[in-house]
Amino acid sequence: MPDYFQKMEWDDQRILEWAKSIGPSTLKTIQIIFNMVKVKEQGYNPALSILNLSKKYTSQCLENACQLTLQNYSSPRYKHLNAILSHNQDIEEKKNKDSNHRQKDEGHLRGADFFKNGGNSHDE
Repeated sequence: MPDYFQKMEWDDQRILEWAKSIGPSTLKTIQIIFNMVKVKEQGYNPALSILNLSKKYTSQCLENACQLTLQNYSSPRYKHLNAILSHNQDIEEKKNKDSNHRQKDEGHLRGADFFKNGGNSHDE
């Protein structure tokens, strides 16, 4: 066979670099996939299927979905990520985290004027 037919288009290092460029959760997801297979080439298609989701959705959405998947599954799969992304669960999770963070930050704060006026800050 001629050399150009024998050369593989993708290898594990190239796939891992792509995952790393998306984010740490995506990289960890792809590393888990490679660790689950006996021969690294068996992980190419599952890994590329996951990474190709960044073309249909944004890279940030894929990173959020990977983060959510890693929290819920010990062995993340394409079907988990695709379900999360197709149902916008990555966005919902992000909104919930942001609103919880804002609620913790906002709290019920009263300034010094509240206490000077005997607990009624609206008196003038």
